[in-house]
Amino acid sequence: MKPTSTRRDLLTFLKKPHFEAAQDLAIKSKIVIVLKVLILTYIGLVIANVPFTLMKKLNLIGEVSSAVNLVLDAMTQQSISFKPYFIFTSALLVPLLEETAFRLFLTRFKINYFIVSVSLITGILILHFTGALLWRPESYLLLSLSTYFYVLIISGVIGTALWLGRKQLEKTEKSWNNNPGLIFYSSAVFFAFFHFMSINLNGTNLLLTPIILLPFMVYGLAFGYIRIRLGFIYSILLHFIILGIRLGLPELLKTLKTVTL
Repeated sequence: MKPTSTRRDLLTFLKKPHFEAAQDLAIKSKIVIVLKVLILTYIGLVIANVPFTLMKKLNLIGEVSSAVNLVLDAMTQQSISFKPYFIFTSALLVPLLEETAFRLFLTRFKINYFIVSVSLITGILILHFTGALLWRPESYLLLSLSTYFYVLIISGVIGTALWLGRKQLEKTEKSWNNNPGLIFYSSAVFFAFFHFMSINLNGTNLLLTPIILLPFMVYGLAFGYIRIRLGFIYSILLHFIILGIRLGLPELLKTLKTVTL
């Protein structure tokens, strides 16, 4: 894949996903492709947000806020000093967790990758529905870290059980390798659904869930493409950059504004 053909390769891939990695690319070329996909991702986000923006202007949809934004707003109101550390740990740990859960297994069937990804996805779901029953620290920073801790513990138990039954799981290898499109798009849907669970919606917004989740589908498709074509490390890199821009850039601008004033 030539560096100049990223857009064409991405469109061709989305039409017919596969598990073939790009061959003979230097690290520099891969980083350039990541940056090009970053730009294409933001173009896709602009397009995906058009229906939501129009409905919001027509008052057909209410405010939508994510759990992370609510935490950041609360930290701002309380003037918590370690807010930058919270942002840094989130920007660093979230890509690692989410890429391992939703993209590690996006390759030809590998039993270890499959078990790790499925275990983490299941662990995240279980924690979401049972988290209220678990002890949580009052500190925002420790709250974030405790979430990852619980996910790893739950996923570890599930992973152990799956490993013991790996002989049965290995029977899915042929079906997995023969249906890359289904696997790829299912991963993006699960990724979008995961973020749906962290969004505060009212009754009216629930009816418009597909529109609200379109941007997350764009993210999922971009991360999945990079994971398959360039490798797992590069999907983490793209995720880290995007999350860094989303969480870190606004705070940096606020800090610069404060210093200037």
